[in-house]
Amino acid sequence: MEILNESKLRLIFSIIICLSFGLISFLSCIIAETKRHKKKDLKMDGKLCYLPANHAFGFGIAALICLFIAQIIGSSIVFRNSLLRREEKR
Repeated sequence: MEILNESKLRLIFSIIICLSFGLISFLSCIIAETKRHKKKDLKMDGKLCYLPANHAFGFGIAALICLFIAQIIGSSIVFRNSLLRREEKR
């Protein structure tokens, strides 16, 4: 059995982390959608209306941040692999 060198281990680890951030982002989006405000939550206070606080906004922001991190990791993996292939062709 071939022993994995450091670059292959780093690539596998990066892909696992990228997929983990993508999964966390997906789950945060689902949780944010289930916790969002409904029409019945709207309260009237004289002429003004307001919505009580909930955690849907926080889950949405967490999903956005995790997706952003996953995109950066994934793009850097693709960029690094394309640079390595260019160097091998020379």
